[in-house]
Amino acid sequence: MLRRKFYPAATKFLLQAIEKWDGDDQDLAQVYNALGVNYVRDGKLDKGIAQFETAVKLQPGYVTAWNNLGDAYEKKRFEICPQGI
Repeated sequence: MLRRKFYPAATKFLLQAIEKWDGDDQDLAQVYNALGVNYVRDGKLDKGIAQFETAVKLQPGYVTAWNNLGDAYEKKRFEICPQGI
């Protein structure tokens, strides 16, 4: 769903996966990261940032989630101040 840009459907399925998760918390970080990517692509930066933060709390060594978090903060900065000052 995420690859096809069906963001509401992807959100629904990812939230269901989180709710029903019974595996390792470190693996759950990947689901939170995917949800963060989904929110950011859907223009919901604050929600995306919250998901990336959860992902890195669950798995502090998760480089992809850290990169996504940094990218989201950078987008937010340019959203607030388009000149980048």
